[in-house]
Order: sequence, then structure tokens, then C-alpha cells
Amino acid sequence: MWGSTTGLALTDKVQVELIRVRPTGFCSVHRHTFKDNLFLMISGELTVRWGWSEDECLMTAAPNTEIMTPSSGAILIPKMVIHQFINESDSSAVAVELYRPSKGQNVEPQDIERFSKGGVH
Repeated sequence: MWGSTTGLALTDKVQVELIRVRPTGFCSVHRHTFKDNLFLMISGELTVRWGWSEDECLMTAAPNTEIMTPSSGAILIPKMVIHQFINESDSSAVAVELYRPSKGQNVEPQDIERFSKGGVH
């Protein structure tokens, strides 16, 4: 298992999760249809990769990569953008994930389409 997720808040207009990512842990390559995904680091670092097309997401390197730390600010992954986070270090990483729905939508916690499985290297 790559780590854990703890729900902090869930309303029609916001979903907030605390994620703890084990050393060398990674989530699935996935996307959300109706919600944007914002990452904010608390401790450690995560590499966030995004921007594959559906046809290439499991065969090529991601066209965009950013290493997130507590001092680097936040990164917003818009709805429908295929993405993944990875802890490439030997220390745990802790982050807040904030989801906001598309205009006219409510947050749907199960809004996720996976292209791979998460795990630990």
C-alpha cells in the first residue's frame, strides 16, 4: 500500500483529504472527471506528474513534473488531467489534497478513473 488517506472535510462544494505517503510510495495514474485537485505539502516531498494523453499514460514519461515541498506552494491539477504523485524519498510525506467541483457540480468522492494501481517501489 502506498500510504493512507484521512477525510478532513466533505461538503457539496469541497472535499479535503490528508494523505500520508510512505517512502517510495506512489498512487495510481488517474484523473477526476468533475473535480480539480490541489496539493499542498505539509512535510516531506512529493513528485507530482501530469499531462499524459489517455493513450500514452502508461507508456511514456509524464510531460509535466513538479517536486512539491512545504515551501514550494501548491499545485492545481484541473479536472480530466491524468496525474500521479510519488514519494521518491526515504522519508514519509504528508500533504493536504483539496478537491473542488466543476461549476454546477457537487463534489463526488468516488470521482476517479484509474489507469494503474498504486504501491511502493
